[in-house]
Amino acid sequence: MPIPLYKIHSSDGALSNKRLDLYMRGGIFSVTYKILVLDLLTRRLATSLISGLIVNHATSAKNKGDAFLAELVRKANAGAFVHGFTEKP
Repeated sequence: MPIPLYKIHSSDGALSNKRLDLYMRGGIFSVTYKILVLDLLTRRLATSLISGLIVNHATSAKNKGDAFLAELVRKANAGAFVHGFTEKP
């Protein structure tokens, strides 16, 4: 059985319940850090449900939000992995 892949691109409050339903189904999610931080801080998503984070363009200066997200997840879920990809190693 394949693992479902979801792309979440809107932080619209009306869609927050739909996002919660998707999170509860499990799978792989392509989400901006802003949406994920919002869902974590408002406790729509429990950090215990996150297996890991993959950060694209990890060395870019604009990824300070990604660093905050990674720290937020790792403090609450020590078993979660964080992997970063970059074009400038």
